[in-house]
Amino acid sequence: PSRVAVPFNRTDDLPSGVNFTVDPTDNLSYVNSTVSALLGDGAKRRLLIYDLFAFLWTVGVINATGYMILAFHGVVWYFSSTHDDKKDIPTGTFWKVTGWTLLYHLGTLAFGSFLVALVQVFRILLYYFQKTAAWAKDNVAAKYLLACAQCCLAYFQRIIETINKAAYVICCITNQWFLCSARRG
Repeated sequence: PSRVAVPFNRTDDLPSGVNFTVDPTDNLSYVNSTVSALLGDGAKRRLLIYDLFAFLWTVGVINATGYMILAFHGVVWYFSSTHDDKKDIPTGTFWKVTGWTLLYHLGTLAFGSFLVALVQVFRILLYYFQKTAAWAKDNVAAKYLLACAQCCLAYFQRIIETINKAAYVICCITNQWFLCSARRG
C-alpha cells in the first residue's frame, strides 16, 4: 500500500488498501514542497503578480459598473420629460439601467479598468523594487529617481481614471464604445 497525504479527514473517497495520515503540518509541508517543486521561485512571483493584477482588474470593473449605473441614472433623469416643472426618474429604471450596463457596456468597463489596473500593478512593482533594492538604500539620487517615477505613475493613473469617468458618462449618453467616448470626452 502507498502513503497518500489527505488534506481533509475523509476516508470514503480513498480506494481500499491505501493507508492515510491526517496531520495538518505534514499536509501543508507536502503541498508547499509540491508547489515549490512544480513552480519554482520565479513562477511563484509571476503567479503572484498575475493574481494581483486579476484582483485589481476585478475590483476596477466592479467600481466602474457602479459608476456607470449611477451615470446612466443621471442621463435618464436629465433627458426625462417634465411634468408640472418636476423631473422624475421613471419606475423600473434601476433594473433597466443595470441591464443596459451589463449587456451592452461591460467591454467598455473592462477596457477602462484594464488600463487602470495595469498602471496600478506597475506602481506596486515599483514600490516593491524601491523597498527591496539594496543599491538604492544609501544612494540619494536613486531614492529621488524612484520617488519621481512613483509620482509620475500616480499622476498617470489619476489621468487615466479621469479619462475613464468622462468616457463612461459619454458612453451613457451616446452609446459608443470606450475609445470613441474617451476621444469625445
